Amino acid sequence: MRALVLAVLLLGGCPGARSGERGRDNAVVILRCDVPDAALWLDGRYIQEIGAMKGGISVHPGRHRIEIRHDEHFSYYSELELAPKERRIVDVDLAPILP
Repeated sequence: MRALVLAVLLLGGCPGARSGERGRDNAVVILRCDVPDAALWLDGRYIQEIGAMKGGISVHPGRHRIEIRHDEHFSYYSELELAPKERRIVDVDLAPILP
């Protein structure tokens, strides 16, 4: 079951991004994940727990690495190549780690 639609205005973490800056040509990534307390990492920088976010992630166009981590699940990794003004939805189902 899809738990949440995520969003946060990116506060840095991307090459060339400045805190609070939402560029006219920025792309938007919307993440949907079944584990709301998983942590989102973007380009090697911690952003926030998924359940605490609202909206989408605004990023500069180009290549970005997304990681979703949780102690009880296998991590999810993806590299995205985003065009200017692109909107991309990424659906993530984390597999639980078996004892």
